[in-house]
Amino acid sequence: MDLGVKEQAGTMEWNIEPSSGLMRITAQFRFDEAAAIIYANNHFQFMAGERIRLFFSYRYTANMIAELLQRHGLTVRQQWTTKSEEEGVFLCARA
Repeated sequence: MDLGVKEQAGTMEWNIEPSSGLMRITAQFRFDEAAAIIYANNHFQFMAGERIRLFFSYRYTANMIAELLQRHGLTVRQQWTTKSEEEGVFLCARA
């Protein structure tokens, strides 16, 4: 709506999909009718049935983060995660 698209112009679709060995949460807007968006002097035209991805987020576990950082020469020294394990902070050092 911030870009001038009416809420009634389509439907928000949330999905969980595999991507590169991880799960990824995505949000897409599916247009039910034609719409136009102008952003940064660029004009985008969408037809009914087309989609635009608005958001995505890869879902890492603490172990996956540690393995990924290790491949880049970093070791996790300490970590703090929420009870739900949806958010975390990792103190790292060069391996």
